Amino acid sequence: MNVKDKCAVITGGASGIGFCTVEQLLHHNAKRVAILDLPNSNEETAIEKLEEQFGKDRVMFFDCDVTKQEQVESTFKKVVEWLGDIDILINSAGVADDKKWRSMIDTNVTGLIRTSLIGIDLMGKHNGGKGGTILNIASIGGLTPVSFLPIYCATKYAVVGFTASMKLSYDTIGIRMLLMCPGATNTPLLSRNNLCLDFIKIGRENEEMKPNDRQPPEHVAKAIIELIEKGENGAACVVNKGEPPFLVDIPTIFDLPTHSL
Repeated sequence: MNVKDKCAVITGGASGIGFCTVEQLLHHNAKRVAILDLPNSNEETAIEKLEEQFGKDRVMFFDCDVTKQEQVESTFKKVVEWLGDIDILINSAGVADDKKWRSMIDTNVTGLIRTSLIGIDLMGKHNGGKGGTILNIASIGGLTPVSFLPIYCATKYAVVGFTASMKLSYDTIGIRMLLMCPGATNTPLLSRNNLCLDFIKIGRENEEMKPNDRQPPEHVAKAIIELIEKGENGAACVVNKGEPPFLVDIPTIFDLPTHSL
């Protein structure tokens, strides 16, 4: 898929990786981009910056909390009225706070599944749509353990499992399911302290994720565009420490070893 002239929806697009991805979509001549994010999420500054770079009428902000079913449904109706057909859905909304694990699961897992299913209903060939692409942003923590944020890690494993499973419905829905797994990135997600459970060793996050190892969100956003334009259905990509992105295999049950204990 070429991003040019496509209409995209991105959750969590007002800051961090999401905002940089909006910039990259417009830079690659996407027709229009709808940003879904919480109110008071820097949306006015974000829209002003984007309009200065790319002109008006190519981007619009929609207040939306992905944890609220009715709000998401009504927001997508407004988005479709503005965009017309949706070609690309990018699920970038996410939080990292193991102390508020219930709300984190609501956002990172339930919210992502909610928006994905609505996107599938709108784009899916099984429902009269023309197909499209859904790209879910997980984390390198969805592929490998994260000792200081185990519940956050669990939510990202869920995103990996959901996306890898949904790819198997491509013949029915005609929607590519893509997965981006960034390593530590300089975003508001990890800008706060005191995110760990009380029994986690204080300072462990600084030992395991040094600030100097964090990559700029722009680097991840460029990898996202490359994945959208080149990735086959089910492609899973890692981008870490500012190095070039690379694909990883998510095994199916048929790929598992059969060695005995």
